[in-house]
Amino acid sequence: AAGSRAGRPADARTRAAAGHRRTEQARSRRGLYLFLFVLLLAIGVATAAWWYGSGRWESTPSLLDLTAEQAEARAEESGFTAVNGGEEFSETVEAGLVLRTEPAPGERLLGGGEITYVLSRGPERYEVPELVGRTVDEANELAEPLSMTVRVEDEVYHDEVEAGLILTQSVEPGEQVRRDTEIAVTVSRGPQPLEIQDFTGRSAEEARTALTEAGFQVTTEEQHSDDVEAGVVISQNPAGGTGFRHDEITIVVSLGPELIEVPNVRGERVENAERILREAGFEVEVVNLFPDFSDNGRGDRVQNQEPAGGELLAPGSVVRIIHF
Repeated sequence: AAGSRAGRPADARTRAAAGHRRTEQARSRRGLYLFLFVLLLAIGVATAAWWYGSGRWESTPSLLDLTAEQAEARAEESGFTAVNGGEEFSETVEAGLVLRTEPAPGERLLGGGEITYVLSRGPERYEVPELVGRTVDEANELAEPLSMTVRVEDEVYHDEVEAGLILTQSVEPGEQVRRDTEIAVTVSRGPQPLEIQDFTGRSAEEARTALTEAGFQVTTEEQHSDDVEAGVVISQNPAGGTGFRHDEITIVVSLGPELIEVPNVRGERVENAERILREAGFEVEVVNLFPDFSDNGRGDRVQNQEPAGGELLAPGSVVRIIHF
């Protein structure tokens, strides 16, 4: 009996130890489970974060230099949708091909997202209009919508084109040019004013030569003059100021005095001959060849006259009548 009592405490200790071990094992298993749970949770969170952060994003394909149809097909193959974003001019990409995309090739985009592509219109070119014969304002109105500028390079006189109109342009009409091309033009100042020199009192030949060389049209009129020598300019119209090339200038040239026919007074009595000549407009000189052998000679007849009857003289000229 005493032995039985001594063995019971030992069994109790053994049972206690076993229970402690089971408790520790249970705790250990719970810790392992908790660790595994936390680990799996962390992996799940990381996976979700990756998915929402970058896992759903894909690299966009290059659609450059493709036609619209080709670009849309390639985008669809890569899991995206391609949409037309319009057209732009390009100096390097052929018309009708994709010039650029948004986003650009290689950028990240959510799967199934849209890629906007812009097609090339080819080089930006404009046809130069005809500017000659227009005013500068009219030329600018034509050039502005075509993205061109007009610059007045020079202004020159022109006999046939009125002032303000364009005479020449640096780029020929119909030529295809780039945007912002500058067209230099030469504008007419109209006919050049020319100084008119007055040749009144000078040689008609000199007047005609000088005025013609200056660019004027010279019209000559003639008239008799008792005061101005034959061949000399009596008057000029206009006689000064300025004119233009091809303007008409009229010069009146003297023919000298108007000549009249000398009456034939031979055989007339001196007194009567003198009257006839004076009425005709001449001065008369009476010459008596033999004054010592006659009276005043008024009753004598004219034996000769100088100049002879029928000749032409200027009014006021002297006619000598001779008697004896």
